[in-house]
Amino acid sequence: MSEQLDGQGKRYITLAQFLKMIQAAESGGAAKALARTGGASVNGERETRPGRKLHHGTTVTIGGTTHTVDLTPKAEKPQKPGETQEAP
Repeated sequence: MSEQLDGQGKRYITLAQFLKMIQAAESGGAAKALARTGGASVNGERETRPGRKLHHGTTVTIGGTTHTVDLTPKAEKPQKPGETQEAP
């Protein structure tokens, strides 16, 4: 997925993309449908817009489980012991 920037130059991911990424939905269409039915809350507020922009640190709750959006580029994330880093 290519990096998306909002009008202020901040990285973001849409709610539907995030739902698919965390495997709450099997496809983009299913993720959009889940969002439209209010199946997710963003920062504690019910959200029905699949295109809602989520920034780093935003919380998304679905099915009683809360996830935090982490948009740190792979190169900046600390490496776990025993983990190899991919070549660019």
